Amino acid sequence: SPRGKMEGSNFGSNNHQPTEKFHEQASTKAKKCSGVESSVRKSSLPYAGKEMLQYTKDGTVDRRGRQAIRARTGSWRSVILILVNQGFATLAFFGVGVNLVLFLTRVLKKSNASAANNVSLWTGTVYMFSLVGAFLSDSYIGRYRTCASFLFIFVGGLILLALSSQLLLLKPSGCGDGSLSCEHATPMAIRVFYLSIYLVALGNGGYQPSIATFGADQFDEEDEREGQSKVAFFSWFYLALNLGSLFLTR
Repeated sequence: SPRGKMEGSNFGSNNHQPTEKFHEQASTKAKKCSGVESSVRKSSLPYAGKEMLQYTKDGTVDRRGRQAIRARTGSWRSVILILVNQGFATLAFFGVGVNLVLFLTRVLKKSNASAANNVSLWTGTVYMFSLVGAFLSDSYIGRYRTCASFLFIFVGGLILLALSSQLLLLKPSGCGDGSLSCEHATPMAIRVFYLSIYLVALGNGGYQPSIATFGADQFDEEDEREGQSKVAFFSWFYLALNLGSLFLTR
């Protein structure tokens, strides 16, 4: 090391100590250092055992790829956020799907047959993108990144849908309620509308296959208490999954 070289040069140029004495001092220092290191290792063994108990046993890792610490990751703290997110996501998705036929017929002037056909294609696209999300999650980027990425697309599609409807399609304001007819939309406005609803389909479809298993990953199945919590999680998840249809049913 640089420090060792500096000490060696000082010994050779200024002090002129005998070689035997120099080696004796070096040996004494090495023994002292070895004794200190040994005592540190022995004193740290109990703490190492306690530290190992903090980690999950089922092989789960945190978002940085490190072995998950039980007290700092997962459990109901994370699951509550997942359930709330799922409730709002289903509410938004069903809010779009239930009203899509009426919007197409009253605002975009589509016939009932054409509107129903468009909604069927849109619904099928949602399930098709579910295969894409499941494939990416299991083969490449994992559940956490899959959920985060497709949720970002989903929210972006909802924002674009709201803006395009309010600013480009609902003219005059308040039209489409059955009493006030809307003006004919421009081709650009129609393109933006279809882009937004298919972004919603992409985001929701890619997100749904991974969110249930991602929520279950928050519990260590090798731990008896967390294993029971995992079973309860699926009941709460089913409630959150149907929350949208519960509020939208008249």
